Amino acid sequence: MRLAAHLHEQGELPSAFVVVSEEEDPQGIPPDGPVDAEVRSTDAGTKGQVLLRAQVVRAARGEILHVLGGTGSYDNGTTVADLADLLRGSVDKKAKRYPPVEMSKIHLVLEALDHQAPVSAQPVVDQFRLHHAGNVKSKGFIAIWLVGPTEIYRLDE
Repeated sequence: MRLAAHLHEQGELPSAFVVVSEEEDPQGIPPDGPVDAEVRSTDAGTKGQVLLRAQVVRAARGEILHVLGGTGSYDNGTTVADLADLLRGSVDKKAKRYPPVEMSKIHLVLEALDHQAPVSAQPVVDQFRLHHAGNVKSKGFIAIWLVGPTEIYRLDE
């Protein structure tokens, strides 16, 4: 998970950790609750301790291709506001699926890789933060992240 590496670089995760997903769990203990991945400590004193729980979802999965005319291009008149609204829709959709007590324990990770790269452009992130950050922060996730091909942004601040 690129987010774990990013948080480690920022000093927010210890040097020794492992990312555990349902598909590949080295200890045979899958993530708990509505999460796709957990980051667990591998330090001797805290081995196995959960450091971060994440729900990973594609940012605006099918909608982004529709809005961009199936081409991945802005040429059809799509605005940065349109793309920011799509990201907001992804957050809203996930927020409706979980009770607040669950959301308060997880990071929401919007993955914007490959053909979805336009949503991770800085102007889209700026537009999102300006118009939607306060609303999505009130949803109750620990944090909401946008992970693009080369960049990672926290959207709820």
